[in-house]
Amino acid sequence: MIDIQEKLTEQLDQFTQLQKEALTTLQEKGTKAADSFEKMVRFNQRVLGDVADFAVGQAKLVATASDPKELVAQQIDSASQLAKLIETRTGEYIELVTGAAETVQDEISETVEKASKAAKN
Repeated sequence: MIDIQEKLTEQLDQFTQLQKEALTTLQEKGTKAADSFEKMVRFNQRVLGDVADFAVGQAKLVATASDPKELVAQQIDSASQLAKLIETRTGEYIELVTGAAETVQDEISETVEKASKAAKN
């Protein structure tokens, strides 16, 4: 009877330890996910800021223009600047997504490796 109680206690201890490890892992993964989410949101915020700056600039051009040819030239120049900025942002976005994809792949590989080791034990 004592042997059964000891085994049950041992199993409960193991179960508790596994739960702690799982919670710790989930917290680590959750932190990484939240960090990635924040980077994406902040990036989108910058892009929206770029578009807002462009839109406000266009409105100001119209309000201050004295010559239609000058207005069109300034609008074209402003649109070209926005296009260059968006091109730069596209490169930044690709880097951001590539980094996130690498992190996810690393996390999956680590999880599979841990699961394999646990299954062998």
